[in-house]
Amino acid sequence: IPEKMLRIIKVGDFDVEACSGLHCKKTGEVGYIRVKEVNKIQDGVIRFTFQAGEKAVEAAQAERRAVRQVEELLGSKDIVNEVTEIFEKYKSFKSKFEKAELERILALINSGQKIITSYFDDVIGILNKLPKDKDFVIIGKNNGIAINKPENKEVLTK
Repeated sequence: IPEKMLRIIKVGDFDVEACSGLHCKKTGEVGYIRVKEVNKIQDGVIRFTFQAGEKAVEAAQAERRAVRQVEELLGSKDIVNEVTEIFEKYKSFKSKFEKAELERILALINSGQKIITSYFDDVIGILNKLPKDKDFVIIGKNNGIAINKPENKEVLTK
């Protein structure tokens, strides 16, 4: 510690901390205070990250501008419900798409196709839904590869 004395701040029976910050007589001297993050460090220890003064005001204004842009984009001030509805539609579409993609892969395997490209990220995860008695290779969207070789009774994956 560069100072000769260390100031210890005690808040009732709630907290005791070594103080290394700037001091003021009242919070009004600091101006606007904005909590940025709250993180649990360990049991009983929570760290608050905050901004104060002009930086806090600028950050709050930037957030408000972003919210206004989202409201304008969605055409609604009820952005939580709008985004929830969009997300629910996305999940439904994704589920239907994955079902159709699996049906497409099954049809290709059953027609004798040996090498199949897929939109699935996790081609290994779909192997249990595919025939175990046919040779095929599936190449996934992110270059994952699954090889089904029934005569060897093994599945090779990358």
